[in-house]
Amino acid sequence: MLARSSFSCEERRMDSSERPDGPRVHVVSTTCQEFEGRRYYLCGKYFQDSASDGEKRLHRAVWTVWHGPIHEDHHVHHCDGDRSNNQPENLFCLPGDEHNRGHGYERADEIAEMGRTYQARTKAWHGSDAGKKWHAEQYEKTVAALRATHSANCSCCGKQFEASSTVKNGDVKYCSKACKAHSRRQSGVDDVTRVCTKCAISFLANRYSTRKFCDGCFPARRSRGVLPDSA
Repeated sequence: MLARSSFSCEERRMDSSERPDGPRVHVVSTTCQEFEGRRYYLCGKYFQDSASDGEKRLHRAVWTVWHGPIHEDHHVHHCDGDRSNNQPENLFCLPGDEHNRGHGYERADEIAEMGRTYQARTKAWHGSDAGKKWHAEQYEKTVAALRATHSANCSCCGKQFEASSTVKNGDVKYCSKACKAHSRRQSGVDDVTRVCTKCAISFLANRYSTRKFCDGCFPARRSRGVLPDSA
């Protein structure tokens, strides 16, 4: 089992010993609960009232009455994990992504076991005649889009080239990896400060290069006659 806790319910739930007065949920039966004159019936995993206006699910209606409107992209969670316990002290509101992650941690072992159970079956099906036929049909449906191109101008050398239309956002800037690398070097985004091993002067160099000398001491510049030997 996972050691990581899914929710810190005890830190967020209402203290039942200091509970303020307010409307309560009346349990009519195992499939029906009543709140503020409205009856909610068990539908799937939650108690709901699809016939009336307002919040359809009981736990959300309870939170709204006690605390006000639920913020967009927020969920109302049952502290004890029992969806039939819709009393206000058993509820707290939190961002939806945090709520989903919490339940994901709770189901991690179950999901992992499902993966192990179905992995062998899935692999066998994809390798079967039916699986290969299905993949071939999907390829025929998408091959035109996969091979689609459009004309673009390289942001580095200005050359016109045919760019893939499947690239994310259609944002193709360079005609080759060489132009992309050259443009990045020219931008200086990877430059770091180094100290020349010959004259101890600081200079800028690309972090991925092995350069150890400044412009005045760089051996390649001297060998090409750019600098005199006395420099």
